[in-house]
Amino acid sequence: MVVAPRWTGREAAALRHARRMSIRAYAAHLGVAVTTVANWERRGADAHLRTDTQQLLDIDLARAAGDVQQRFAALLTEEPSTDKPGTDKPGTAPAKLDSGVCPSCRAEDPIRRTGR
Repeated sequence: MVVAPRWTGREAAALRHARRMSIRAYAAHLGVAVTTVANWERRGADAHLRTDTQQLLDIDLARAAGDVQQRFAALLTEEPSTDKPGTDKPGTAPAKLDSGVCPSCRAEDPIRRTGR
């Protein structure tokens, strides 16, 4: 199993991309606001996520299928993007907040954040 040593916006974006989910769909999957996920990605490696958020992402990664974990590991080995914001690559701001549905996600398995 792949493990993220520490979660920043870059790792969160890599996991979203590995799951092949839009920002909106990933936020719904995690049970957080769309702006929260967008902010993680906009701040990239400078976004040091709270402990409860890191635990949420740990759970999401642990529940991910093997192919998702492999894509996540591959994305983490890539050099951080130096493209301009808006390219929707891990570590950069999204081009837009699009709606989307992950066809491989099951409604009975969403990860929901409790509390704030």
